[in-house]
Amino acid sequence: MKAVVPWMLAISVSLVILIIAAAARPNNVTMGYVHLSVTAATCIFYALQAIRELQAASKNGETRIALTARSARYAGVVWTWAALVLVATYGLGIMPPWREWQAHFLAMTAIAGLSLSLAAFLGKSAASGQEDETLFKIARYLTIGQLVVMVLVMIGLAADGHLTRFLTERYVDWPAKHVMFFGAMAIAAISGASLKKTSV
Repeated sequence: MKAVVPWMLAISVSLVILIIAAAARPNNVTMGYVHLSVTAATCIFYALQAIRELQAASKNGETRIALTARSARYAGVVWTWAALVLVATYGLGIMPPWREWQAHFLAMTAIAGLSLSLAAFLGKSAASGQEDETLFKIARYLTIGQLVVMVLVMIGLAADGHLTRFLTERYVDWPAKHVMFFGAMAIAAISGASLKKTSV
């Protein structure tokens, strides 16, 4: 239970601050920087917390499939957080309408569901004491794919200047782009740590 508390606090506190920052941006460009900073800090926390817990679990002798279940669960939490930020920001009307937010929200929600479901299957396999090697390999390939895609997302967003869109009034997608970039960073870090800890 204690392990869940930092994650829940990070989700709750960051969500409130990000909503306030997005709402206040039209009258104060500084709030755009606040949104950027809080998003970055939250995702760095997610990455460091996940890596710390993976390292501790590895030292305690957890199996490869159990560690993979952990990393899938951590990634699922980050995807869930990203979806929550989007629905709170655009679904509640905090920001002006952005026609693409629903598609991104649905994609994030679906991937979060898949990650958490995979974590449950892997955890069940680990708990049974009879690890499913095929399931582990599938999860590992998915983790590699996720890592590659997240790195590409970061490169694309950074190269196109999406992180500073809040400086231009006509853009309404800048909160989402902050979440996408730093969320991708956290998931890439978690995926990389998982691959390292579960390598043969």
